[in-house]
Amino acid sequence: ETEEYLESLQNDLKTVTPDVEKSRLLYQSLVGSEPGKSSGWLGFAQLEESVGNISKAKELINNGIALSVDSTEDLYFNLARLENNSEVVYQRALKVHSLSSKIWIAYINSKKNDIDKRCIVKMALAYLTESLDLWNQLISLNDGDSDKVNVLEEAIQNCPSFHRFWIQLSNLQSPSEKLKTLREANRFFENSNVEICFELAKSVEENDESSEEYKALLTTCTKILRGMTTNETNSFLINAVKNSKSFDSVNFLFLVKEVSEIFEKNIDALFELSVDLPLRQFLEILIRWTNLKN
Repeated sequence: ETEEYLESLQNDLKTVTPDVEKSRLLYQSLVGSEPGKSSGWLGFAQLEESVGNISKAKELINNGIALSVDSTEDLYFNLARLENNSEVVYQRALKVHSLSSKIWIAYINSKKNDIDKRCIVKMALAYLTESLDLWNQLISLNDGDSDKVNVLEEAIQNCPSFHRFWIQLSNLQSPSEKLKTLREANRFFENSNVEICFELAKSVEENDESSEEYKALLTTCTKILRGMTTNETNSFLINAVKNSKSFDSVNFLFLVKEVSEIFEKNIDALFELSVDLPLRQFLEILIRWTNLKN
């Protein structure tokens, strides 16, 4: 009931010119009767901010932080926005919300120096070892390939179910190391992730390994694709074709076959593909599809 009232009050403030004194009295009554609700304090602070009373807004947010019994994340975010030194606010917030990836990332983004950012990300990962957002931040903050490899290996140890980390790592490795990493990933996913399976098939072909192995892998890819939604299948095929480097490889011919089946069911997909793909890849697909039909 209180939440509905608050929402109604805040909507009124947005849509009509507020009677500040009347609204102020309403908020005073609200935070007086329910001081444990952070939304009341936040709404009151936003009212004061809207009329330029920044010091009062900050005072109300601090009161809300002290008295609220529900989440105070939004109060801290608004206080950081109003304060000149947001770093102090985020440090204070993290004493209460050490498991909030939103606050950690806001703290990281408040820094301009990449060295400082890396330091804070590592601190955050001590609390949130499985946060994909934080691992991705740390990967992006490392420039050298060897540094990225080290971070990705650690990310995989903590988040092995995120297949993109395996693929990112393999793309930074030598052909033989790449093959080893992708085989390990495929074992972990028990031959059930189409992107890992396809990348492994490409790596097997590039390393001139057993043709039987990559044929078996491509057969597995087909089975996995048949169990995916149309959107998931299209997304995978478009990305795979975009990243194709050799148009004469067995892997590219596999993609042509899969894309051709989509065309047979829905010719409109041909025009959608023409928008999503670079011209060269689209023409290669189109030529080979035409040859298959003939």
